[in-house]
Amino acid sequence: MNLSDNFASHLMAESIDLARFEAGVSAKLLAIYRDLERQLIVFLLRADPTGPSASGYQFRRAEALLAEVRAVIRTSYTRMSRLEATDLKGLAITEAASIQALAVELTAVALFSVSGPEATLKAMVDDLIIQGTPLRRWWAKQATTTFERYASVIRQGLIRGDSIGDMVKVLKGTRERGFEDGVLSRAYRHITTLVSTSV
Repeated sequence: MNLSDNFASHLMAESIDLARFEAGVSAKLLAIYRDLERQLIVFLLRADPTGPSASGYQFRRAEALLAEVRAVIRTSYTRMSRLEATDLKGLAITEAASIQALAVELTAVALFSVSGPEATLKAMVDDLIIQGTPLRRWWAKQATTTFERYASVIRQGLIRGDSIGDMVKVLKGTRERGFEDGVLSRAYRHITTLVSTSV
């Protein structure tokens, strides 16, 4: 195999590895989100803010529910953020070693060192910026958006007099549409896009 074929082969293998890495990270994060989604529905069913029709009572129960839910959402998204950061740090170290090995393989001489201290590579991931915003803040924004969507469904449902079943349907979506029309399902696309962008 000549030099350009060897390089092209390496690039193809790297592309495949990165796609697998991205899919693996996305799967782990989506599993956390699916668990969060189940928890949010359970919280709603357990709290049943639609209870007695005295509206003051309903809104106090709803606000107590939302305070509890805010903490759960924040915890889940913090967990997703940390998991992705850990995986990206591992990827940075692996990629640095791979590039260095490729350089040696292609030139048969160790001309340069791409790797550098592991702490430096980890710091690069910690400071990862996407569209001018640190990755950590993107995750925090996703948590806020998820909470706001959930809270909106609860508050508007109470005002309209919706049942718990109606609120759950708005949150989860409908079976006929594969649950893709639910308010909470929008986060799936955002999570995979964030992983894809950061890889």
